[in-house]
Amino acid sequence: MMLALSEPAWRIPVGLLLATHDQAPLLRATAQPLLDRLRGKSAVIGLGLLGGLAEPGIRTFADGYSDIDITVLLSCEIPAESLRLPAADALAAAQRLLPGWLPNFKFVDPDSRIEFNLHQHIYEYESQPHIVWDNEKCSAYGDTLEIVYDPSGLLASLVRDKTAGKEGRAFDAAVRLLSRGLVMASDGVRVCLARGRADVARDVIARVCSDALDVLLFLSGIWPPGPKWRLLAIEALLERERWLPGWTYSRVLALLHSSATDEAGCGLLQGELAILLGEVREIAAQKFPDWPADIYAYAMTRVFTDKQLLSTTAADKAVGAGLEYVTRLMDPAWNRVNHALEEMA
Repeated sequence: MMLALSEPAWRIPVGLLLATHDQAPLLRATAQPLLDRLRGKSAVIGLGLLGGLAEPGIRTFADGYSDIDITVLLSCEIPAESLRLPAADALAAAQRLLPGWLPNFKFVDPDSRIEFNLHQHIYEYESQPHIVWDNEKCSAYGDTLEIVYDPSGLLASLVRDKTAGKEGRAFDAAVRLLSRGLVMASDGVRVCLARGRADVARDVIARVCSDALDVLLFLSGIWPPGPKWRLLAIEALLERERWLPGWTYSRVLALLHSSATDEAGCGLLQGELAILLGEVREIAAQKFPDWPADIYAYAMTRVFTDKQLLSTTAADKAVGAGLEYVTRLMDPAWNRVNHALEEMA
């Protein structure tokens, strides 16, 4: 059985973006004997190919520099008290319960010298609700997994569960970018330049731009991929999918990797970044029906949970009702109520 969990929103034509040639059939053939041996182990309840060997995946391509990535899902009766531990501690406690044949993560095929990476998971631990996969892992499993063995459907179920929150994460990432990121791109850059540190201002611009690219990938319907594939995804999104008319891959690279050394150069970059953030904001507002009108106010109480505990403060109630956060900041009376720590009326 071979199964892809879902069709990707769009694909990265890796073969058209690299100078090497596709050798996926060779690598798949090299992987098969090991997959067969793994399938015969009683503890193995699921197997899959990850990355460029997965069909259909977001980037089906493997060349002479590619590894063979295999995910192995095992069943192991870990005691309940160990399941509550952090992953490293839970695995340490489970050592005597694990099969003795489990290999190292990274090794090479003795004949072809092609490298294998064996990603090993214990279902009983990974399936717990509090275990959350990061975006890069969700990208690997949500956008590039091909299931080759899953008799009970547990691998498919686990991956669906762990990657189910893509829309929510995309929303939160967009809110973070267009609240704190927007402030850093404007006031943060201005302050760095006033302090005479164009280098720091340039770094802030590059970081916010990088975050904006991740949000753009999220909004396009995919998980932001890992470092080796991220810029290829951006190139494909801009040059082939035409997601942002007027934005080319070279224009983005100029913003990411500029060597500006003075206030004038950083000012030009800041203007470019403002245009990019404005276009990302328009896409986010169109994509999410519940997109907040006041992004900064929403972010302070709903996304950044260490910023502001009260959703409506005494100052908001007394002076700032109906006004955007940035407007309230300009109001002397609103600031006085906050500074005086006045009680709610």
